[in-house]
Amino acid sequence: MKRVAFLSVVAAFALPAAALAIDQSYVSVDGRDGAPCTRVRPCRTFARAVAATNPGGSVVALDSGRFASGYFTVDKAITITAAPGVHAEIATSNFGIYVNAGADDVVVLRGLVFRGAPSTPNQAIVLNSAKALHVENCVISGFPTHGIGTYGPNQLFVRDTVIRDGYIGISFWGGAASRLSLDRVQLENNSYGILVNAGSATIRESSASGNTNDGFLVDYTGEMNLQGCTASNNGTGIRAAQGIARVSGSVVTGNGTGIAASGPGVVASRGDNTVAGNATDVSGTLTALAPQ
Repeated sequence: MKRVAFLSVVAAFALPAAALAIDQSYVSVDGRDGAPCTRVRPCRTFARAVAATNPGGSVVALDSGRFASGYFTVDKAITITAAPGVHAEIATSNFGIYVNAGADDVVVLRGLVFRGAPSTPNQAIVLNSAKALHVENCVISGFPTHGIGTYGPNQLFVRDTVIRDGYIGISFWGGAASRLSLDRVQLENNSYGILVNAGSATIRESSASGNTNDGFLVDYTGEMNLQGCTASNNGTGIRAAQGIARVSGSVVTGNGTGIAASGPGVVASRGDNTVAGNATDVSGTLTALAPQ
């Protein structure tokens, strides 16, 4: 019996690391992808750590470094986070992260730095499927397609994040039931700060600055609600090409055009915005948004 027990222990240690899924895994610049991704024996890349982690678990970057140089897929509920003070980088000339999780899965990306290659069409984060994706305290720069792109019905929550130097900072293509929530997000020096094509977006205390075309753009059947936001030094600060943009308590200044309602697009204003100092303050007709 003792020999059987001993052999069982040996067999367990002999199992491939990928077979030993754990609830919390770790990556380090000194780790190895052949390791079991524990705190004592961390692995080297996010892709390996995600594969080693149980659904509902988390991956923690212990120290500063690059933990992905190409895309990897998240297909389960998981949190990927950097330890306090750690610069956890995903630098790629390809895509960054594909979120292809299940309908009940919640994915959290926290404290990560995404760096793209401006010469290659790519996206930092592609949300294809999940119950919800939370992007928190991240920096996304240099992605010439989208910083964050969403496809299909979904919920996306972004807060305390900077997206700069790309084509479209956030491209929201969710279905009619999709929801987008932005809090304290900075969209800087892109061609477009954010594009909402379908679903409903609520954007609070966020800024779109230095974007060549539009800072905040709603199109097709999209609905965009801006509260306490800033649009400055863009081609157009806020534009409704189609759909509707509701604006309250916001500052729109220094743009070529401050607010534009073009075609069938509707811009509804609460009447408490500061729209001044633009080459053209308002293009088209604003609809009064009555207090309720």
